[in-house]
Amino acid sequence: MSRTASSGAADFVHGIEWLEDWLSASTTSSLLHSISRRAHHATGALRACVLLASGSDVERALALESGVGGLTPQDIATAVPLLQDALKAGGEVERSCPPVALCVPWPTRDGIAGALYVDTPAHGKFNDAQRSTLLWLSTLAGLALRLHRKFEARPTPTAERAAALDAELAELRRLARRHGEPTLAGLVGESAPMRATRRQIERAASSSRPALIVAPRGSGRRAAARALHLASPRASRPFVATTAHDGVGGVTLRELVGTPAAPGLLEQAHGGTLYIDEIGSLPADAQATLHLVLTERTLVRPEGKLELDIVLVGASASDLEQEALVGTFERRLHALMEGQRVLLAPLASRRDDIPALVEHFLRRRAALGEPARTASPEVIATLARRPWPGHVSELFEELAHLCAASPANLVDASLVRPPGANSVGAPSTVAIKPLETLEREAILQALEVTGNDKRKAAELLGISRAKVYQRLKVWGLI
Repeated sequence: MSRTASSGAADFVHGIEWLEDWLSASTTSSLLHSISRRAHHATGALRACVLLASGSDVERALALESGVGGLTPQDIATAVPLLQDALKAGGEVERSCPPVALCVPWPTRDGIAGALYVDTPAHGKFNDAQRSTLLWLSTLAGLALRLHRKFEARPTPTAERAAALDAELAELRRLARRHGEPTLAGLVGESAPMRATRRQIERAASSSRPALIVAPRGSGRRAAARALHLASPRASRPFVATTAHDGVGGVTLRELVGTPAAPGLLEQAHGGTLYIDEIGSLPADAQATLHLVLTERTLVRPEGKLELDIVLVGASASDLEQEALVGTFERRLHALMEGQRVLLAPLASRRDDIPALVEHFLRRRAALGEPARTASPEVIATLARRPWPGHVSELFEELAHLCAASPANLVDASLVRPPGANSVGAPSTVAIKPLETLEREAILQALEVTGNDKRKAAELLGISRAKVYQRLKVWGLI
């Protein structure tokens, strides 16, 4: 295929986010400018604009207003013939004389024809990655313009807007497949384990049953959850993500339930997907409430009942079977999730995906406006050989270090640090204890300090008393 299947800048996840951002524009002019700005950042071009097909004075003025990088009326005039050639050819057209330019049209529908235009300095040129990115952005731009004009023509009820967006998202997925882009956004790589994960996600996405992502922390659990959401019929509905880890920041029952004045996570996710990372650490009362909401489709609060429709996606390093057996995880909730398991392999089991992950990371940075970079074969080979105990998160942290340490492209393989290296690149001599060991030590110390008062110990640690009891049961201490 002509483009890398895991392309970061053309990632389906970001496509949805860009589309939502563009559709918030109040005028056609501001919409076109937002599109041009994204094309400018994502390709690293010198200048960018949106060209509409008729070539009228009004649309040339819109093209000029949309421009980023200092385009002049003369620049627009010389770009219009390129647009005409691209529409006639039905595909991208490139100008090789200075300034080197690339014009990529979007599929014409509903009478809306046009293209994205970018150019670069006299001695520059566009590579395959930039062409692929502009092709994807152009497709999104045409879709955004169609929806904008449809909604602009008359006041559109929220439900009708959602239905229209659902239909366009289905078309977007079809176009994504045609261009070689995986519709399971954010899941980078074509290794056997990743292909198996995609199949599991596609199966889970076709159901409204809860799902459990089983994977080590740092392996991309949230990306897998979001991919599941976007592959489901609920793609245009809310995706609400939280974590139930112990300590400060862990979700509580109050945050889950909320109030009429301050909607909780459950109400925020109505119609869509609620993702809970480290769901095994959810307090017992929150587990019970969650099970009730999923089975009864109703949330009971002091103020009354609230009908809710959500799909739950949880994530954990284990399948929670042992926790359910010993009673530290709600058995009925586990039973609901057990039939829809998604296994996400650690990075060590899919090293073949590392080159694609490197490209994905670098393109995402370029899409955010940072200089476009590539990694040399030597750097990629060194990264592929290195152990990754922190999985994909650690790989991305190391790539951020390489970007900071490299003036341009990543070419110096000696800059790749070994696992556990400190900020100056020397191996750390500090012994790292597993989180489970640290957790056990902290809880036992808190109990000792408080004279075995579990309530006070929980307050000291910033966790629920139920969590203290859960851990003590797991360790066989009560």
